[in-house]
Amino acid sequence: MYNTWRHSSCAIRRGILHLSLCNEVDEDTLVKMPPSLYSCERLVNLSLRCVFLDHPESVSLPCFKIMHLWMVIYDGGDSTLETLISSCHVLEELTIVRCHDSLKAVFIIHSIGHSATLHFDVLFGVENGELLEPVDSSKITMLHKFLTGLSTVSEMSISAATLNVIHGYCEMEQLPQFSNLSYLHACFEDTKWEMLPYLLESCPNLRSVILALDMDGETAVNENQRDSDSLSNLPDSLLCKILSDIPTKESVCTSVLSKRWRNLWLDVPALDLNSREFLDQDVFVSFMDRFVCSEDKHHLEIFKLKYQVFYLDTSRFKSWVARRRVHRFNASGLKSWMDDVASSRVRHLDTSRFKYWIDAVSRRRVRHLDVRNELYNGILKMPPSLYSCERLVNLDLYHVSLDHPESVSLPCVKIMHLEMVRYDDDSTLETLISSCHVLEELTISRDPYSDFLVAVRVHSHSLKSFKIVCERWVSDGHVVEIDAPRLERMTLSDHISEKFIIHSIGPSAKVHIDVLFGEENGEPLEPVDSSKITMLRKFLTGLSTVSDMIISAATLNVIDGYCEMEQLPQFANLSYLHASFHETSWKMLPTFLKSCPNLHSVFLIIHDYCEMEQLPQFSNLSYLEACFEGTSWEMLPTLLESCPNLYSIILDFECLPETEQVDLSLAPQCFQSSLEYVELKTIDGVDIRKKERPPRGVSSKMNLAKYFLENCGALQELALKRCFCNIINQIESIPRRSSECEVVMDY
Repeated sequence: MYNTWRHSSCAIRRGILHLSLCNEVDEDTLVKMPPSLYSCERLVNLSLRCVFLDHPESVSLPCFKIMHLWMVIYDGGDSTLETLISSCHVLEELTIVRCHDSLKAVFIIHSIGHSATLHFDVLFGVENGELLEPVDSSKITMLHKFLTGLSTVSEMSISAATLNVIHGYCEMEQLPQFSNLSYLHACFEDTKWEMLPYLLESCPNLRSVILALDMDGETAVNENQRDSDSLSNLPDSLLCKILSDIPTKESVCTSVLSKRWRNLWLDVPALDLNSREFLDQDVFVSFMDRFVCSEDKHHLEIFKLKYQVFYLDTSRFKSWVARRRVHRFNASGLKSWMDDVASSRVRHLDTSRFKYWIDAVSRRRVRHLDVRNELYNGILKMPPSLYSCERLVNLDLYHVSLDHPESVSLPCVKIMHLEMVRYDDDSTLETLISSCHVLEELTISRDPYSDFLVAVRVHSHSLKSFKIVCERWVSDGHVVEIDAPRLERMTLSDHISEKFIIHSIGPSAKVHIDVLFGEENGEPLEPVDSSKITMLRKFLTGLSTVSDMIISAATLNVIDGYCEMEQLPQFANLSYLHASFHETSWKMLPTFLKSCPNLHSVFLIIHDYCEMEQLPQFSNLSYLEACFEGTSWEMLPTLLESCPNLYSIILDFECLPETEQVDLSLAPQCFQSSLEYVELKTIDGVDIRKKERPPRGVSSKMNLAKYFLENCGALQELALKRCFCNIINQIESIPRRSSECEVVMDY
């Protein structure tokens, strides 16, 4: 015991970060922890098992985030544990596994976080989870406060024993409303199903439910119960929620089970349908009419419709052959038949019928609307009722047209994806976006030949994520304008727009930029284009507060020309950079990197190497991932020399030639003290399952591995991909400067 005390005290004096002490020798003989435990200034993680804790005079654990206490005895009883927990001001995770100790507790919830996730299996002092008795008023009051304290949780898992106690409570008191609860996992004993309706009635916004049946209870199951259909005993509301989690086609199939199930699918609050699941368009239209206009008209949660060309029916083929008395069938006959059938089967959906469905769905207050029209020779027109879906949260549209709205009332829309949509004019899209006052995610995928847009204007004070995609190059004065002060993520992958105007985005946003500014193939700007230079200056200034940036080689090519005339702004918040450089833009790399003084992580794709001025020093850079193509890996020593505090590096080589053209004699500063993890990979490998000729670049691979193993004094791990598998034995034999270094082969 003394040795454990002494070792623990020694570790604590050395400022340990993680302390784990597990006494598994004899759980009856407890290890006593020293008082110095309570003043471990750097301790972050504490795990104790079968130990004894004295009551602390004072506690100073300012960095303590994780605490696991297993079978711990507390000298001062309740107050010892209470003082320890309340004194850890940054504690995030706490686990307590109790033994026969001096703690006494009832369940009292003063407060928990909104939308918490909860799993509980408690008996409330009732033996074997038996039913509560009306005479136990104090326990009923405690249970009432306990359940009320849990009423804000979003996910709940509850045991059969706990439900047994709550079952007795339900006979005397009403359950509180769990308005935030979206996920429920409940385990019932076979005889306690009757409380299920009470439980579900208290969860009005439930989206997912898992019900488990405990057949191991003490109550025997009689033969009638054993033979009964437990699923059909569930209420219709629960059955409809279960059916809403399966495709509509399978939901409809349940109608053959019994008379009760015949029309139950019509009450399911979700439709997920592909028109190709029907052999005939008339049958499809009839089905849709029946579903969207069912008599009960319950609220609709999900409406997902994919409209495609119908499959050709073999019965029609046989009928066609019989009518024309075809005896011999050839290619021309097949074409004649397909033309004949296509003329009757591949026809446009009646616009009035489609309008009828969307109007009906809008009246049923749909929350998720997803319409995909995959008939490329015809477009579906969305009706005006779309703009007044009061409960709509998620809107996904593909290859449909939108008229200009007279008014928009979409108070709940948070997510909107618009792909290949045709708009009346620019103001149609602008009005739609600006009228969604809680919109958080917006994706626009354009077809510039058919969407009739010239200017895409995004004005939103709630938007957090924006993505625009347009890969075709048909520059004709197109503009993208963004005013979204809360924007956190932005992707501009637009090869059509010439002008990008950023009024505002959120501080520390993450951006992905792949734009050409109207320059075909991303050619550098010319000095004569003053208006574009001014636009580019404002664009880059608008991005100067971002924290993460991914930028394409084509965009950097355009900026290369700008750098010859103007100075780049300072990206002072930029900590992560993913950039791709071609040979023509290499000369701007030092200039570009100098504008990013606080980089921590860098991913560079290097296509070709050319001589350049010395790179700036990245003293904050701890993570680097670089992909070298062609001869670009010659710059590796230069790149590493500019990163004196590098902690982790991943290098990906397109190929490693046999030539000794790279100087690996000098070890950069990061090799001396900071570099702990190196990963090497190249596509120039060998398939170990086949007997093929030896791969190229064997000596270069050896030299590269040797470079890191012999020079890195703090290296913990050298990770090699399978392309190094044929020389792993030789690499293992290389002397290592770091005695703690391991070579790990990833196959």
